[in-house]
Amino acid sequence: HRNCSVPSHNDSALRLHSARNEIESAQIAFVSDEGARVKIGFGEFVSDDGKSKIGKDCAEIFLVDYVPVDKTTDKYGKRGNWPDPLPRLRDGIFDAPAGKVQPVWVAVSVPNSAVPGIYRGYLSVECGQVKSKIPVELEVFYFSLPDIPATMFIALRLITAISNRRAME
Repeated sequence: HRNCSVPSHNDSALRLHSARNEIESAQIAFVSDEGARVKIGFGEFVSDDGKSKIGKDCAEIFLVDYVPVDKTTDKYGKRGNWPDPLPRLRDGIFDAPAGKVQPVWVAVSVPNSAVPGIYRGYLSVECGQVKSKIPVELEVFYFSLPDIPATMFIALRLITAISNRRAME
């Protein structure tokens, strides 16, 4: 939430682990005392041996936006602003609100053709005169996910079986 405190633990890199043909994501939070315009973008991912690359066009950035909740739906709910929509940041630019946490959702689509191994890239961040690069480490596993998930197939088979049984009754 926007009023959460900033974690004290700071890792040196954003680490992602993914099968081929999978989208792996992470969340990064920005805090600005005065409010600021932020520009964020991915660089290219290069394998440790330098022979393989995953282009920056395989990465997307989304702003975590908030929805005001005025009425709770159960005893566990709370009123306030809740994170929900994820509008795509096509140009990577957003305004970080003053004194509030602004999360950003990042996602990398690992191509089915990616060579398994460790890839390194970066997330560039510009805020006013401050420019930095956050290292990103992407481990691509030695297996691929199917184009169509098997669980969807099972669910469709179950729905079909139930529908067929009801039609026979």
